[in-house]
Amino acid sequence: MSSSERVKRDEFLRRLKEEWRLLWRERFDDRVRAEGVAVRDYPLVFMDRGFVIFASRDAKAPSFSEVVEFWASQGCIYAPDPIVGGWGKFIKTELGISAKLLVGLKSVLCWRMAL
Repeated sequence: MSSSERVKRDEFLRRLKEEWRLLWRERFDDRVRAEGVAVRDYPLVFMDRGFVIFASRDAKAPSFSEVVEFWASQGCIYAPDPIVGGWGKFIKTELGISAKLLVGLKSVLCWRMAL
């Protein structure tokens, strides 16, 4: 992989992470329906305005790992170095999700994929 190609992939990954962060920070919290809704379109993470991204029942929360897997299959990004940290570290540090919640999300995703 050439240096310029790696720089392009790093830039794309940076934009993807930033858009994911904005999706969760800018969401509208509807307290009546107990759900979080996307306030605008986020094309890199496949979210449209008005999409329910968090709900107390009957809604699947979007998964950053699924988005990353899609873009990796397209050849736009690559996995981070183990020295730097993986996607789990990014979710914990940048999004502030606790380890217990992260384990719960992984188990729910594995359960849904088994269906």
